[in-house]
Amino acid sequence: MAKKMINEPDELSDPIVEHPGYEETESLVGIWGHPLHAMSVAFPVALTFCAFGADFFYWWSGELFWARAAIWAAGTAFLFGLLAGATGTAELLLVPGIRIRAPAWTHFVIAVLLLSLLGTNWGYRLQGYEAAVLPYGILLSGFNVLVVMGGNWSSIIVWARRRARGDRAARAAIRAPEARPVPAWRGPGTGRPISRPSGR
Repeated sequence: MAKKMINEPDELSDPIVEHPGYEETESLVGIWGHPLHAMSVAFPVALTFCAFGADFFYWWSGELFWARAAIWAAGTAFLFGLLAGATGTAELLLVPGIRIRAPAWTHFVIAVLLLSLLGTNWGYRLQGYEAAVLPYGILLSGFNVLVVMGGNWSSIIVWARRRARGDRAARAAIRAPEARPVPAWRGPGTGRPISRPSGR
């Protein structure tokens, strides 16, 4: 029985990498070159940890202050999360190099999940912020912290992919002959450039 010859390509190609807009990852939603999403996302992340910390201190001490601090932290985390989510969604939809990467969509899904949990955590406390802390309030805050850690991990992957792209471009520029500086010929012990010897 004759074996069928299968023509295999010499090198596999990645359709994602070959997309025309793959290298376009510069932020389009920013102020003076500073991306708004990167600046605004720190607030909901920090306030999520603050809400969990306030719940923990209320559980540990029983002080009403910590229950009040927890509802403020949960509410402001949700509101700042809406702002960060709007700027992040704009970046995802407007920038081709971000939109085509799978880790960017993973980060988007985790961020939407976190935003819904932050709203749930805040809304649950509005009817009675002290009674809401134990047990469900602190459980919600703790789960939010875990989701924040997962979302940050996905954003690190997105950043690492963009950094690797920049490193590859830098290495390609170094390898290019036109990018290499021509060394100056210097006289022995003088440090002054001299003319290149002819015939060498």
